[in-house]
Amino acid sequence: MVSLKRKDDEYPEYGYTRKAVVESEDTIKMARFLHTQPENLPDKIFERFKDTTYCAAPSEVEKTFGEILNVIL
Repeated sequence: MVSLKRKDDEYPEYGYTRKAVVESEDTIKMARFLHTQPENLPDKIFERFKDTTYCAAPSEVEKTFGEILNVIL
């Protein structure tokens, strides 16, 4: 599962969480496609995107989340 959480301290009602979940059968297919074992998929995804903790703007975070979804979907 990949999760994106947006927190707005000033306006909490605008916060949200988005999640992408890959079913186990699809995880195996994805691992084969990426030439790795299913348990190594988080490391493979991290290799591509590194640490996104310090993305400056929400639009940058949304863009990166979209790119991650393109990899796992």
